[in-house]
Amino acid sequence: MAPTEKQIKASVKEGGKKGQDLAGMSDMGGVKFFAIALETPDGQWDLMDSVLEGMNKEVDPNADDRKGGAGHIGKCLLFANDKILQILCHVPDVVKDLINQQEWFTTVIESVGASKIGDAITIEGSGSGIVLKAEMKADPDAGKFPLKERDVASLKSFEYLVSKELVRPDESDDDANYAEMADIEW
Repeated sequence: MAPTEKQIKASVKEGGKKGQDLAGMSDMGGVKFFAIALETPDGQWDLMDSVLEGMNKEVDPNADDRKGGAGHIGKCLLFANDKILQILCHVPDVVKDLINQQEWFTTVIESVGASKIGDAITIEGSGSGIVLKAEMKADPDAGKFPLKERDVASLKSFEYLVSKELVRPDESDDDANYAEMADIEW
């Protein structure tokens, strides 16, 4: 079933807001890679693409409400409901030399038993780069629950980024957690 115009608009809006949050955190701390839990895709790949579009959108300097601006940031987008876990890994050309995208993606999808969907996709414009996709369907008999596995995928993404020194490990509860304050899950 194709997404409705309302769903597409909500996904672009979520992407724009979270993109602005990511851009701000990147500017403050220099981090170029994030894993982000999403709310709007509803298991539909078109909506995952809409979130990415909203994140990568160039910021309109004249707009009252700034949105997007994360086209220069590597992202592992995670959506889960009771039926499916979707994983979209986007590494823009401007940061592709800092990370092995295939290795990052494989680490995340293997941690939850997700299957790659299609071939790598090249996107142009703001955030030009490569997109990889995977999904894991719920299998209660095998103990596979997408919402639980999203947390595993997020943790494995973070651990991979720490191992490559692309993010700093959590060192203390006293430090400000900017991702948590911006409602972004690692």
